[in-house]
Amino acid sequence: MSSEFYVLRRFLTRYSLFSWHRVTAFSFGLLLLVSTQAGAERPVSEYELKAAFIYNFTRFTEWPNTAFDDENQSFNICVYGEDPFGDAFSSFLDKKAAGRSIVYRRIPQGESSAGCQILYISGSESAQQRQVLAQLAAAPVLTVSDMKDFASQGGMVGLVRKDRKIGIQINLSSVHSAGLRVSAKLLSVAEVVGEEER
Repeated sequence: MSSEFYVLRRFLTRYSLFSWHRVTAFSFGLLLLVSTQAGAERPVSEYELKAAFIYNFTRFTEWPNTAFDDENQSFNICVYGEDPFGDAFSSFLDKKAAGRSIVYRRIPQGESSAGCQILYISGSESAQQRQVLAQLAAAPVLTVSDMKDFASQGGMVGLVRKDRKIGIQINLSSVHSAGLRVSAKLLSVAEVVGEEER
């Protein structure tokens, strides 16, 4: 076994609910991103790991052309409400998503999320969760949160924490209603919830 895969196995065992036997391009890419961001000697924080998950979603999700105003628009990763990430996304801002430059935006409560391709809904907005999702309706925006039961309550991607590990829940019905497509590689490491449960 190569040293790279040994590190991957150790990383996934420590931080993720992924089974080692289900390692895919998604989880291997996640390791490389977090290793680059945090460095081998420093523990990975919860939101550094979640930022890496979110960046990886850009690689394994397809957005329709209608998600962008024109070919020059940036790919906008947005946080609605209080921002728990700090500078965790800083390492990803020189990368591309869907062939576009990445912009990280913070959206205060009550302001529009127009132009976002990924919208992370902060736990500070739990009381407004249903309202925020309803406002997006069928807009081509991938909604992500770590709030409890987010995906089963109509959100698209829930980041589920158990002890020090993180898993993914995906509501395929919500994803498809927005005109988005999630790759089989991402689904292979996720729990599908909602009407299209496997």
